[in-house]
Amino acid sequence: MSVRHLALAVVLWSACGHNDAPPPDASVDGSARPDAALDGSAPDAVAPDAGMDAGMDAGADHLIDDLVAALGNASTGEAGMESLLQPVAWQGGRPIHEDGRWLFVTRWTDAPGSVALVGDFNAWATTAHPAQVAPWGTHYWVVMTDAELGDPAGQKYKWWGAGDVWRAPPESTAYAYDAYGQVGYVRPPGDVSWLERFPDMTTPALPLPRTVRAYLPAGFVPGSAAAAAARILVLHDGQNVFSPDAPYGGWQVNDTLDAGYPGVVALAVDSVADRMDAYSHVVDDPGLGSPVGGQADAYLDALLNVAIPFLVQRYGLSTDPTRRMVAGSSMGGLVTLYQALTRPDTLGCAAALSATLGWGAFASSADGSDALVRRWPSEAGHGAVALYLDSGGSVNGTCGDPDGDGVYEDSDDADNYCVVTQLRDTLLGLGYQSGVDLFHWWEPDALHNEASWAARFYRALDACTTAGW
Repeated sequence: MSVRHLALAVVLWSACGHNDAPPPDASVDGSARPDAALDGSAPDAVAPDAGMDAGMDAGADHLIDDLVAALGNASTGEAGMESLLQPVAWQGGRPIHEDGRWLFVTRWTDAPGSVALVGDFNAWATTAHPAQVAPWGTHYWVVMTDAELGDPAGQKYKWWGAGDVWRAPPESTAYAYDAYGQVGYVRPPGDVSWLERFPDMTTPALPLPRTVRAYLPAGFVPGSAAAAAARILVLHDGQNVFSPDAPYGGWQVNDTLDAGYPGVVALAVDSVADRMDAYSHVVDDPGLGSPVGGQADAYLDALLNVAIPFLVQRYGLSTDPTRRMVAGSSMGGLVTLYQALTRPDTLGCAAALSATLGWGAFASSADGSDALVRRWPSEAGHGAVALYLDSGGSVNGTCGDPDGDGVYEDSDDADNYCVVTQLRDTLLGLGYQSGVDLFHWWEPDALHNEASWAARFYRALDACTTAGW
C-alpha cells in the first residue's frame, strides 16, 4: 500500500464524518443544571401518522396504561421494552400524551442511583418527580397530568441522576441545543427552530439501525401551506450536521439555516458502521485491509423509499423533486453525486463537499472506469441536476494520472482537490455552465473535516438557490 493510500484510509475512516452514534444510554452530557417509504410507511411496517399534531399524541386507547404495565412486568425485559417503544416514536412521538396524561420513559443503563424527571414544568427541581424503575433496572418512567405539566409547547426537560448528573433525554422526539448542551422538548416550541429524530430505521438490505432527523424552522406548522411550499434540504451523516458535539463542532446546519435561509426544512439520515459500504457505488480497496463498498443503491432505496416519504408525509412537505437539495461531504459527497448521476428525477440540486471521487479507482487492479468522473460522460452527459462541487487542500506540483487509469486519485494532493477539479472540468466539457448549473469553490488548504465544511456550507446553499432550488 502506498503512503498516500494509507493516509487516505485513515481519512476515510476517521475524518469523513464517521462518528458512530452512541446508544441511547450513552448520552450523559454532564451539563450543569439549567436556569429556571413511498407509501408513507416507516421501516419494519411501522406506519406513521400524517401530521405532528395528531402524530405526537398517542391516539390509541390505553397506550399509557399498557406501557406502564409492561414497564412493571419483569418478563418484559429491556429488549422487549425497547421493541414496544420504537414504533411509538415513529407513529406518534415521545413523551407520550394520551387522555390528559403524559408518559416520560427513558432507557439509562448506567444510571447513578435514583433518577428524577426535571424540566421547566417543575422549575428543574430534582425532588419533584422521582422516576420509577423497571424490574430489570434500565428503564425509568414518570407519569404526569395535563394539570401538572401546563402548556407543553417549548417546555424543556432532562433526566437527573443521583450525584447531580444531568442527562439529555435521548428518546425525546423534539430536541435542541442550548448553553447546557442537548435538551428535550415536551412539545416543539413555536418561536424558535427545533430538531426531531426517529430511531432505528432499518431495511432488509441495510439492517443496521440508523436515526432519521429533521430540522424545522421557527413557526413551522405541519400540513400548512408554508410547509407544502418549504424547500427541502437532504443531508447524509445526520449525526454530524446538527450536533455541536460532533467531530470538529459539526456542520452547524441548523445555525446556518437560522441565520439566513428561512423556509427550509432539513432532513438527515445518520451514518453507522456500514458507512463506507452505504455511501459507495462499487467495491473498492482504499487501503483499509480488505475491499469494501457497493451498497449505495441500497442506501438510496432506504433514503428515497423510507426516510424521505415518511418525513414528507409527517410534515406535509412538497413531493416536487426540484424543491429538494441533497448534500454530503467526503463519502457523503460521493453518494450525493451518485444519486444525481443515476436518479436525477429525485432531486433538483446536488452539493458535494470534498467528495471522495477517486472511489472506484483506488484498487491496484482497477481500471478507473467505475469512478464517477469516468462514468459521467458516458452515462449522463449533461444532466438535469444542478451541481455544487468544492474542496479545500491543494496539490504538490500538478494534478495528474500516474497510474494511467484516467482518474487523478494518485495525485499528491489533499482534500480530494485533484479529482474534484477533474470532475469540474469534465462537466464544463459536457456543456455545464459555471454559475448557472455548475458551481465550484476551492478553499486553499482547508482541512478535510466538519469545521471546514460548516464554514463554507452557505456557499452550497447559495449556489443551489441560484440554480433554482
